Parts: sequence; C-alpha cells; structure tokens
Amino acid sequence: MKKSVIASVVALGLVSGMAQADEKEIQFVGSVTAVTCDIDPSVDGSTSIMPGVIQLGTVKKGETGTAINFSFKPSATSGNQASCDSMQDNGTVSLTWTGDKFTTDGLGSISGTATDAHVQITALNAKSQGDFIKASATTHEFAPSHLKTGGKGLQYKAVLKGGSVAGDFQTAAKFNLTYK
Repeated sequence: MKKSVIASVVALGLVSGMAQADEKEIQFVGSVTAVTCDIDPSVDGSTSIMPGVIQLGTVKKGETGTAINFSFKPSATSGNQASCDSMQDNGTVSLTWTGDKFTTDGLGSISGTATDAHVQITALNAKSQGDFIKASATTHEFAPSHLKTGGKGLQYKAVLKGGSVAGDFQTAAKFNLTYK
C-alpha cells in the first residue's frame, strides 16, 4: 500500500511539472505629461466623412497623383482644445510615423493589386522641412501653436505614386504624438 501511495505521489509530481508553460513577459508602455492634446486627421477641415481615411484618387501606372493636403488637429472632445491651448509656447510637439511598409519609395501597399505603388507623405509646417517619409520611426517636430486655438494643425501632404502594376491600393501607418 505504501509503495503504491509513493508511486502515485511521484507520478503526480511528474505530471504537474509537465503542465507548466514557459514564462512570458508583457510590456506596458505609456507616458505621463502635464498636458494631453488628442488629435484626429482632417482633410479640408473635415474629420467626419470617413475618419482616419485619406482618399488619394486615381493615378496612371508610373505617374504621380495629385497631392492631398491633410492635417492633424485637436479632437473635438469636451475640454480637449483647452488642454491643447495650455501647451507651453517654447515646447515641441513631435509626431512619429511607424509602419513596416515604409521604404525608400514611401509607404508601400498592405493590400490591393497595385502592389508596387507607394504613398509619399511629406510634412508641410514642421520645424524642419525635408523629403517624404522613407523609414519607420520618422519624427517631425512642430511648434505647439499649430495645435492651439486658431492654429492650422500639423500639416502634411500625401501623394500616390503609381507603380507598374494597375489595381486598387490600400495602406496604413501609425502615428504617435508627444510633447515636451
């Protein structure tokens, strides 16, 4: 009897060890600021038609389309504009673009049949002007006044550049806003 109890205890010990999974890690990331200012993309002042969608139109293969100007402006949520207005004038607003489809040609396709087309995104009123975005983690710095009452927002233009393959084109990128 004692031998069967000992064997049962040993067997349970082996089974319970097999049921454990590997340890994993999760990261929680955020920031704490004196001011929060939520922003939304806007085309011609409108954020309501299709929020977060920039319509680039149609372009012929191998050609460059018409530039579409868009901006990031304070969200219309209650109290948000007052919070944006409280940013210090000598501070900096930074907008960082990320995505795994950025290349030296611009932002490539994530779906659609026009697989070699690209969107070229260029900052218009950043502190330093440059070429279109060619890499993930590209950051543009802006004066806080662009997000305050009467400001024109953080302005960009997007241009669809056709490749050699005709078809529909969709892509996406993430942006992150920080202020100092």
